[in-house]
Amino acid sequence: MIKYLLIVTFLLYAISSNAKDISLKECIQFAMQNHPKIVMIKKDLQLAINNLKIIKADRNFQISAQVISYETPLADPSTFKVAGINSHLGIQAAFAASYALFNPQQKHKEKQYRLGIDLSRVTEKEAIGKVIITLKEAYYNYLYQKEVV
Repeated sequence: MIKYLLIVTFLLYAISSNAKDISLKECIQFAMQNHPKIVMIKKDLQLAINNLKIIKADRNFQISAQVISYETPLADPSTFKVAGINSHLGIQAAFAASYALFNPQQKHKEKQYRLGIDLSRVTEKEAIGKVIITLKEAYYNYLYQKEVV
């Protein structure tokens, strides 16, 4: 209710300041891009999709690599040192490969993440519907107030 009043107040202020008329389509596009609830739900949906991709990747052959550079001092730490002259420089590299033959929880986790994706999509549609209804009410009130004033 407070959000509705803020939108109407903003629209009435826009009327009084002789602002450019905005169409309903522009209002809806702006709301879809900037409404915090819709933005948050879209991020949740992307996170759920990424989680499913990670779970599916567990079935594949995995290769990981790590490279670390290091420097070990030769001289007293209180003196000025030049890299490579007063210290040893080095690089370590490590590679690992693995393949999971069988994971009994795999199907259960995949199903769980797919349900999470479906839930995120339903929540997104519900939120978009509520925002559009509230926006249309405020827009039509704005047009009515503009004609009355």
